[in-house]
Amino acid sequence: MSILAIFLRIQISFAAVGILGGLMMASLSKAAKNEIGAVQSYDIHGDRIQSIHEIQETRNNNEMTISKISDSNKVYLSGYQLREDRMVGAGLSVGGLTGLFGAHLDLNLDDENAAWVGVGQGSGYTAVSLAWKMSFDGTYLTPYVKAGYTSWFNSSGSANGANDSIILKEFLTKSEMNNGHYSLNFLNASIGAQYNQLNGDYMGFTLFAEAIMMLNPENMRLVPNGTIGTTYYF
Repeated sequence: MSILAIFLRIQISFAAVGILGGLMMASLSKAAKNEIGAVQSYDIHGDRIQSIHEIQETRNNNEMTISKISDSNKVYLSGYQLREDRMVGAGLSVGGLTGLFGAHLDLNLDDENAAWVGVGQGSGYTAVSLAWKMSFDGTYLTPYVKAGYTSWFNSSGSANGANDSIILKEFLTKSEMNNGHYSLNFLNASIGAQYNQLNGDYMGFTLFAEAIMMLNPENMRLVPNGTIGTTYYF
């Protein structure tokens, strides 16, 4: 056998040994990484360590709990703060612009000004009212003024209950009331006071009382009115 052939065999043997060694090292390295990963999932006492996903989920749950606690402990310092934070109010009232019983919405444009919309029923009529409301600063008790337009009407053709309304009798004749088709338009101005619940479980609830003057532009006659009610801001 020539020296060249012997040399080639030696080279091939070394290459084979190198390839086998590389494969064995790669296998051992992968196994070691798996072992390290398994070890890292447990602490020295054998208890499993939380994964990053579990830690993040726990943190989110804690933040939600803190948020709920903060909301329950929240305190508004004034009526202005309440209206700045809670822009919409919905409520019910007895008497006033929306008749014997009514419902209304307070749409706060800012801490002072609001658009007010009300609908209701009275003895022999349906009421619809639109107004601008301006509130003054205060804590639990805040005064306000309101000005707007109100329509009381009946298109049913029934005169049931019309004679029970003092205001209808002020402006309508007996024949108009018996006819069951009538409409009264008013320009109204109001002054009122509102109690605000600024903290606690009933935070956002308010109670109000309001004195009203209603002007009929057709005959320029004034009639007084008044209402009490409640509004919840959310």
